[in-house]
Amino acid sequence: ASWTAVNQGLLGLLVTRISSAGGTDLFASTQSGVGNSYFYKSSDFGSTWVMGNMIGVPFLFNNYLFISQAGVVYRSADQGHTWEMIYDFGTICDFYSMGTTLFATITCCETIFYSNDNGVSWAPSTLLDLGGFWGNGILSITNDGINMYAGTLSSGVLKSVDQGVTWTALNPAMGNVPIRTMCAKGGYIFAG
Repeated sequence: ASWTAVNQGLLGLLVTRISSAGGTDLFASTQSGVGNSYFYKSSDFGSTWVMGNMIGVPFLFNNYLFISQAGVVYRSADQGHTWEMIYDFGTICDFYSMGTTLFATITCCETIFYSNDNGVSWAPSTLLDLGGFWGNGILSITNDGINMYAGTLSSGVLKSVDQGVTWTALNPAMGNVPIRTMCAKGGYIFAG
């Protein structure tokens, strides 16, 4: 395979994540350099990039962009040109989605909140009720199209069969191994 540099406008920046926004649109979140921590957008498959107007990592869900800035969730209906504040959590780690549900992992209370109305309202999952996961930290989330899986700091992998509403320990024998990333493929869940 061959690789071609498509970083016009991103020179000198450390790109921490790239995500598709559908069609020819891409978003890149950055760290260091000019525009430190701002997102960048490309509308030509990454050939050229322009700096966005918000700091954070944009997440595309149901034709909206979501971004967290200082724990406040903002939503854009126009590919990041304008933003509206929709919720104030505290500290958000990341956004995820499965089907019609949007998820946000929260570091201040080590839980997952979910929304079924494009981020207008949010409810906590039962991770707060499990006690043993308090202070544990959710490091990663994946799904296999049916169930969701959350990788934790020291309690292995948790599983939800109801789109994140309730969670149970899948393999507590993993013990103190942090599960920082996961992927579902071919009926298997890979965790690392």
